[in-house]
Amino acid sequence: MRRSAAAWAASGEPAPALWIVSPYVRAVQTAEVCAAAFESDAPIGTWRGLVPDARVSTAIERIGAEAPACVALVGHQPLMGGIAAFLLGWSTVPAQVQPGAILAVDRDDEGAGLLAWHMPPPADGEAPRLLRPARGA
Repeated sequence: MRRSAAAWAASGEPAPALWIVSPYVRAVQTAEVCAAAFESDAPIGTWRGLVPDARVSTAIERIGAEAPACVALVGHQPLMGGIAAFLLGWSTVPAQVQPGAILAVDRDDEGAGLLAWHMPPPADGEAPRLLRPARGA
């Protein structure tokens, strides 16, 4: 995760202004690694609404209530896949949502989402890659 976090921070994408994190130890550690890569002092708050069996609707309400333009969520499957599918308006969990993946979803004023980019977890010996979807002409 350290390599992916460093690549994310170096990408020029905005640093999250808030980290909302599952209270599980591994999720907190992941958020701390990512925030450190950004050299960020943005708050990292734990929330039980991001545990694996939490409700997608509860997480979506929390995301909508947060003021910062860039909020990072760190959680677990199957919840994170459900959140991504809901925000993107997809009927199934996107293949990009694998453990260790990073997704950026841009939202419009009505809350509809568009996949801005994703970074799959790199294989051993492979450099992290930030992938942007092709946009239609």
